[in-house]
Amino acid sequence: MATTKETQPTKLTAAQLKKKVEIQEEKIKSLKEGAWCYMCDTHKAKDKFYVSTDPMSKSGLTPICKDCAKKIALRTTNGVDQEPTRESVQLALRYLGKPFLEKVWDSSIQEVENLASGKVKSNVWTAYARQIAMPNYIG
Repeated sequence: MATTKETQPTKLTAAQLKKKVEIQEEKIKSLKEGAWCYMCDTHKAKDKFYVSTDPMSKSGLTPICKDCAKKIALRTTNGVDQEPTRESVQLALRYLGKPFLEKVWDSSIQEVENLASGKVKSNVWTAYARQIAMPNYIG
């Protein structure tokens, strides 16, 4: 029976150890400056998430990213966006922990259809998301 020789872990020099610590600190910093999207299972920068108004949210961010919420609301299939429906917007809002308000929905539809304002939103979802993020809808 052959005996195996246990290999001792190689000792790092001070310079190698310092470099390893710096790499780990950079990883920790990037994790702190971002958040994890539970829908697409990726780590992204904080600006890729909506602000959460839930007082129980420690990070202050929604659990899914803006891209995933948009895919739900616009019913994206095979990379093609469909027009958002009331049900698809409600589903996206449920994931985000945001309310669905009838008056905001109606004003979002009017905003999209109003071409005279000059600020045309591409669809009802973007108009609704912008409006529901305003301070008067917090809480």
